[in-house]
Amino acid sequence: MEENKPKVISELKDIEGGDLKTHVLVSHERHEEIQKRFDKVDVRMDRMEDKTDKQFGKIEKIIIWSMGTLFLTLLTTLFTIVYRGGF
Repeated sequence: MEENKPKVISELKDIEGGDLKTHVLVSHERHEEIQKRFDKVDVRMDRMEDKTDKQFGKIEKIIIWSMGTLFLTLLTTLFTIVYRGGF
C-alpha cells in the first residue's frame, strides 16, 4: 500500500509556485502517473471481467445439467406411476 501514496516534496512546492514552466512540467508528470495508475486498474478490471464471465459460464452449465436431470427424473417417475398403475 505504501507504493500508491503520493510523494510530497515541500521544496518542489516552493519552486513550482514561483515558475510557470516548472509547474507545467510537474503537472505533466503528475498526469502521466495518474494515467499509469488508471491503466493498471483497467487491466485488473479486464482480468476480473474475464474470470467472472468464465465462472458464469460454469454456473450456466451446472443449472442446465440440473434442470435436465430434474426433468428426466420427473419423466421417469411419471412413466413409472402410469405403467405400474395400469397393471
